[in-house]
Amino acid sequence: MAASDDGINVSGGLEALETTSDASATVDQGMAVDPGMPADQADGMQARPGRGMAPDEGTVADPGVPVDQAPGMQGGPDSQFDTPATVDDITTLTVAAMGDYGFGGPAEADNGTRFLEFSGGAYVVDTQSDGVDVNGSMTMTGGTLVVSGTDDTRNGALDVDNTLTVTGGTLAANGTAAMAVAPGETSTQASLAMTFGGTVPAGTLITITDGGGTQIASFTTAKDSQSFIFSSSEIESGADYTISVGGTATGTSIGWLVLDGTATDATTIGTVAAA
Repeated sequence: MAASDDGINVSGGLEALETTSDASATVDQGMAVDPGMPADQADGMQARPGRGMAPDEGTVADPGVPVDQAPGMQGGPDSQFDTPATVDDITTLTVAAMGDYGFGGPAEADNGTRFLEFSGGAYVVDTQSDGVDVNGSMTMTGGTLVVSGTDDTRNGALDVDNTLTVTGGTLAANGTAAMAVAPGETSTQASLAMTFGGTVPAGTLITITDGGGTQIASFTTAKDSQSFIFSSSEIESGADYTISVGGTATGTSIGWLVLDGTATDATTIGTVAAA
């Protein structure tokens, strides 16, 4: 699906459902489901306003960490909205684990019981704003979610205000670094959350390889970006994974993601530990 605003948006709670119909209060703007289908019947994606979760510091950054300390970001009071220069040579890129589970922050308003769950199916989201914007909590227990967020640093591939919990499925989200949010400590499935020391050009292949040389996944950036988040059952908590850029990949794709392919002519730029 393609959206000119948020790809999937959860902005309504129990009170909103009482005054609106179908999915408009819980999943809107990005046409993630058939507009005529109630949200609780959408295959693999359920907005459950009655199952909110308490905030968890593992979802977003430590408020005391200045945004200009994020890899690749420029200093200054408006730095979170500045776009780092796109690198001329992708082999000069550096990569680091995303500190404190992201650089985003919670919404100021009370999110109440707003909740989004992915439990099955495959979703490919191409958006000009937030890829998935949840004014509440999000859980992924199964299925596949592939997101290409905007290159506007005021938005992120995943924008979850409270807990972002992954216990199953495959998640691949590519977007900006200033507003990036990664799975939190409530997750039982490990994730790789990384930022790059500069803007990765659109059309760049990013490949993840384990310590034994097995390629886990490849992702082709659709837009200029500075962060990438990946979670699947193949990722082991605490293990180091090699990150490479460039080259080409063969295999079966789900949107920009290839899980069973082989990348060639890629250049290693560093390693990232899974959490």
